[in-house]
Amino acid sequence: MSSVPRWSRRTAAGLQRQILEAFTDGIAGRPETTFGNVKADVLEHFVPGFRRGDFVEVIQSSDWPE
Repeated sequence: MSSVPRWSRRTAAGLQRQILEAFTDGIAGRPETTFGNVKADVLEHFVPGFRRGDFVEVIQSSDWPE
């Protein structure tokens, strides 16, 4: 048995892929929670058809009285 933790023996590319897969799996079913944070970047790369919300568009299209 090695004294090096199993997670530290993973390749950097493998760890990067696993991190991104975990983010995608965790948020793909609730994309509305990505508004205004970096999770939208993950879904934009890995979920076909995902379109991030745009804060400026939300403000500009809001029906607020003048």
